[in-house]
Amino acid sequence: MITDAAALADCDLALAHAEIHESWECYDESAGWGRGGYWDDWDDAPDPAEEDLQLGSLLDSSVTIAAAGDVPVAFAPDVSIAEIVAVTPSAELTPQASDYTGYMGNWGNTMDRWYQRAAIVIWPRSRAFALEAKGAPLSAVGQILDTFATDPDEARAMVTTLLRFWPQTARLLNQATLLPSALRLASQASDRSLANALLEPFAIHSLAPSDAPALLTLVDQYGPDWLNDQVGKWFKQRLHHSALPAPERVAWVTSSPNLISALMRDSQAQDSSRACTARALLKRSWDWLNLSLDQAATIPGPTQREAAFSNLAPPLLGILRSAAIAGNAVLLDEVVDTVTRRSTDFAAVLADLSAAASELPADQLRDAGIDRIARSLAHQIDAALNRAERAPDDWSITSLPNADCCADCTRLTAFLESPDEIVFTWPLAKPRRQHIQGRVDQAELPVTHKTLRQGSPHKLVLTKTDELFRAEALQRNIDRARLDVALRLLDRVSVTE
Repeated sequence: MITDAAALADCDLALAHAEIHESWECYDESAGWGRGGYWDDWDDAPDPAEEDLQLGSLLDSSVTIAAAGDVPVAFAPDVSIAEIVAVTPSAELTPQASDYTGYMGNWGNTMDRWYQRAAIVIWPRSRAFALEAKGAPLSAVGQILDTFATDPDEARAMVTTLLRFWPQTARLLNQATLLPSALRLASQASDRSLANALLEPFAIHSLAPSDAPALLTLVDQYGPDWLNDQVGKWFKQRLHHSALPAPERVAWVTSSPNLISALMRDSQAQDSSRACTARALLKRSWDWLNLSLDQAATIPGPTQREAAFSNLAPPLLGILRSAAIAGNAVLLDEVVDTVTRRSTDFAAVLADLSAAASELPADQLRDAGIDRIARSLAHQIDAALNRAERAPDDWSITSLPNADCCADCTRLTAFLESPDEIVFTWPLAKPRRQHIQGRVDQAELPVTHKTLRQGSPHKLVLTKTDELFRAEALQRNIDRARLDVALRLLDRVSVTE
């Protein structure tokens, strides 16, 4: 009967599973609970039995659906309350699960309930494609590609429908799986604005070597300016809110030589398209990495700073190799010059870069400029090792970053850099004490601090420790190991020259 009624209304239907979550206000007047009341000792009050509770107002509810069994329809899981018709309210049924939250001082009492219900989903046949575009975008893209072969105008109208849901669904699904079809569709659309809308939601790490031919086809269609704009949008997609580089971005730039190789060997594309595509990807990759290196250099804690630099060594190697594969000597020289000019800041990343590159053939080391970086690193470390070792009575510390941020930090720096001042007792109000303690801890200085709670203001006692001498000896051992890696790498290059 329902099927016949749906057909008369020119609709289709399908059976689905529905999960309902409802959050209710609840109370138990007989036990001293009320709509505006509370238990005098609510911390010690026992949870009432669920059958003793009365539901008040519905505070919140949500419904998600999924096609039942072998139903060949994919629904978007979230359902608006306005789309639901129920003969029997869920609250009159037995919930599959419930969770009671008692009075919490500022809110309560609440009862959360979950229900599993069967549902019949009905939709106008005229909206069938919109249903698929929202619930199964990859399948919808396949339909559009098939339609382009017979009716391009209808296919473009279907693209317009798809784009109503596309920005959200394209970000939520597996982008690496979705992007190849999106690239093909952007080419078939033969419309720059549609291509932009289809490709904008993707992040750069979704682009794989297998996508190279489709990307080059788009560059031939829409030109280098379109490509530069599109790659910029892909790099701007935020993957997370951490201050550290996203691991997906690190991994993608590290593996970028595979993509650049695929671009450069595509025999169907024009030489200019291959070159400008590789150039656009490399420029954005280097802009990102250069900024990440600068941000890592500002991390005050040595341990965290070294970890951040180590994390950036593989993508740096990826960019150098990619620039060599693309024959982009200008960018290659820029990268090498930047990191060698700041080799004091980037010693950790350069050492890890040399170690990561140690297995590459000698010709690749030269082509990627890694021999120049290793030579600069070796020179820097050799100079550091040739400096006189710290004298046993030299207590100077010069590793405080941003040493002149305020008058108190200037005074702290004077104490730290003094070779013979070991203990400093400093009358400071609490906020100033906390600032100095934070600077010492953040920079991981070999200095202890304690507060002498005598007089007003209390006194901050700073004491340099023997860790200063142990840390310097350890750093010399690390430098010797790094120098050995750099020299062995240079030896391999020189043997083949």
